[in-house]
Amino acid sequence: MLLALVAIDNPVARFANGLAVTFPWPGVEVLGVDGRPLKPAVFQFNWLTATGTVVLVAGLISTAALRLPAASPCASTAWPWRESAVPRSLSPC
Repeated sequence: MLLALVAIDNPVARFANGLAVTFPWPGVEVLGVDGRPLKPAVFQFNWLTATGTVVLVAGLISTAALRLPAASPCASTAWPWRESAVPRSLSPC
């Protein structure tokens, strides 16, 4: 449901896309045949409509709806961190 709110063109998606961060991408200056710049390379970072953000919000809503303890999502993500080669100091929990 959350994915549909930001994936389909509707007021929620337009609002979320309006919060995107745009900035010029350095080092990508494309020149035309005549030597003039064709188009500035601009990166648009849609952080609110990104899939990871939607999954994070869905997980938080699910945790609240199922009345799980607040430490439950942190505990379920800590196991893969411990099993991987990531140092403990980089673990989010």
